[in-house]
Amino acid sequence: MKKNLFVKIDGEFVLGEDDIVSKKDVMQELNISQSTLQRYMRQGLPFTLFENKAGFFWIEVNRWLNENGHEHIRVAAELKRKRKQQLEAFEKENEL
Repeated sequence: MKKNLFVKIDGEFVLGEDDIVSKKDVMQELNISQSTLQRYMRQGLPFTLFENKAGFFWIEVNRWLNENGHEHIRVAAELKRKRKQQLEAFEKENEL
């Protein structure tokens, strides 16, 4: 099956597949439930259908969270990611 290599966002074409994340990725990264993600989608969180599955562009997710008063979720996810990176670096440095 032929896949779309480019997707139009805000009037510009961007390379699609590698930039797209799944529902599961969004839920894990933002630490939100499936029902919360579905509610956000109903409220206008941008997504694209690929092979009948929803895909998300991180740049659009972040923009939507900021514009709709959910910036705290994005900030919490960034802090979680930084802590994980710090822990991995510490473990590698100390060979744990």
